[in-house]
Order: sequence, then C-alpha cells, then structure tokens
Amino acid sequence: KTKTRYTASGTMGYEDVNGYRFYQLRLIQEFRYWKLGMGIDLDFLLDSALHLKTSDWDQFSDVLDKIYYLKYGQKGELFYFHLGGFPGMTLGNGLIMQNYSNMLLYPDLRNIGLMIGVNPRWPTNPSFELFTSNIRRNQIMSFAARCKPLPDSTVTILDGLTLGVSAAIDRNQY
Repeated sequence: KTKTRYTASGTMGYEDVNGYRFYQLRLIQEFRYWKLGMGIDLDFLLDSALHLKTSDWDQFSDVLDKIYYLKYGQKGELFYFHLGGFPGMTLGNGLIMQNYSNMLLYPDLRNIGLMIGVNPRWPTNPSFELFTSNIRRNQIMSFAARCKPLPDSTVTILDGLTLGVSAAIDRNQY
C-alpha cells in the first residue's frame, strides 16, 4: 500500500474453468481522493480466440462483484465506513477477533462485508462500531463500544482509562 491516490496491480496467466482453459488478465485498481477510497478487481477471461467470457459480465450482480471495496474515512474519524473485502480486521485489542479476513477464498467466494463506525466529539470520547462479514448472509457480526469515563480527572492514569464492550457472533461455525 502506498500513500498515493492511485495504486495498480495485475496478473496474467491461465485459468481452468469447468475443464476449459482461459487466458486470464486480472487488474486490481485502487483510487483515493480526500476521504473516499475505491478498489476494483477486473478479471478478464479470454478463450483461445481471445474472445471475452461474457458470462462473468452479463448480470448486474457480476458487475457488483468487481468492486473490491468502497470506503470513507478511517477508524478514529467522526464517521467512517468500509464496504467490501476486509483483508485483516481486528476488533478491540484482538481478544475477540484478530486479523479476521472475509477474503479467505477470494476471488472464488466474494464476501461483501460492511463496517460502520462513529466517534462523536463528546468529552468522554465515545466510539461505536458495527461489522458484518457479508451483507447478504450476516453470518459473522460484531459490535464494539468504547469511552473514557473520566477524561478530565486530576489523576493522569484515570485520564487514559478506556472502558469498552465488544460482542461478536458467528452464526455458522462450520
């Protein structure tokens, strides 16, 4: 990952689909502007005559599956969200979920996850975060809330005290 506004990567090779060999060209592009980010994953399969395999592009859901992620802001900002793939997500300090990925079988299985968070600018610095690994099935879901109960006490150690609650559920542990 770079700090530039545009990142690109790609692969070329062969892929076998149902006993047929295709040439594969995959381009992953990432764009960033201000607090907005978007990643797209364009996978082109070409037959021996270099004709595009159109069955991967003929439905609206196929086009939606080409979106790698959409995001706005970062954790810690007033409002942020991330829709799409999560290569490594940690909930809280990692005791419940650490480096979780909804992309384990990507690109064969594309999970469109969602994370929404808010951090109101109140004296107790509260933060709230909702997560689902796949908005179509909602199998893994979590909620986290944190705050600083004594933000302006006279004891330095108490100023840094953070209380939080995190909960996660896996509705299909298989």
